[in-house]
Amino acid sequence: MELKDQAISELCQLVADTLKVPREEVNLDSGPLTFPEWDSFNHVQLMVAVEDRYKIELDGEQLATMISVGEIARVLRGKGVLAA
Repeated sequence: MELKDQAISELCQLVADTLKVPREEVNLDSGPLTFPEWDSFNHVQLMVAVEDRYKIELDGEQLATMISVGEIARVLRGKGVLAA
């Protein structure tokens, strides 16, 4: 498995664990429309989990735009904490 693939897999696992959904159902397109569990409360929980896991701080604009696993990955790549 490539480093990029492993990094995406780990991010998907983090999302699955936080939202308590099956890992195999989480992919880069997953978001609030995919999982009813991804509500506003769990979005905050997920963002806290992302900050903790990747040792970063997210600003309000980033928090508002990170509404899919792909968008989370994009922001994390921009911060240099996820393989591109």
